[in-house]
Amino acid sequence: MLRLVLLATTPHGKEERGAEEIGNTLFRLDSQVDVRLTRFPGVLLVYSERLTPDQAFRALSSRYLSWVARVVPTHTVLEGPDPEMLATTVARLVERRGGTLYRLDCSFRGFKLSCTELKRRVAEILGAGYRFEPRNPQICVRVESVDRLVVVGVLSCSKG
Repeated sequence: MLRLVLLATTPHGKEERGAEEIGNTLFRLDSQVDVRLTRFPGVLLVYSERLTPDQAFRALSSRYLSWVARVVPTHTVLEGPDPEMLATTVARLVERRGGTLYRLDCSFRGFKLSCTELKRRVAEILGAGYRFEPRNPQICVRVESVDRLVVVGVLSCSKG
């Protein structure tokens, strides 16, 4: 069964080339990999039967990709823009990673949600032991949405 493992972005107008590049890289690991274009320019969803989000992310991160701008592993996928559930999910992912300094970046498409408000709510949930640190974080969290689908990925800060 195919499951969503990555969200990727490309320059606008280069989605087909980005999809081909991702497919060619991941096909050797899973011949059932499926890269789908979305209704949003420059946004691709990557599905796999065999690969985990981390395996797919590492495979793409280890190669030079001409047409892929950003890759986000789908550690958590949520349906619908529920701001409280999203904030709680992000806070739990930060706690599980074991660091106290974190960065949170967002790109919302298809519904209105404030990244500033999400950051504020995550900080409230995490409490005093954690701090938002944009310059030298230990944990980097990326939140992306495509319509009602929200993807949360935890990245290596050097690649985030």
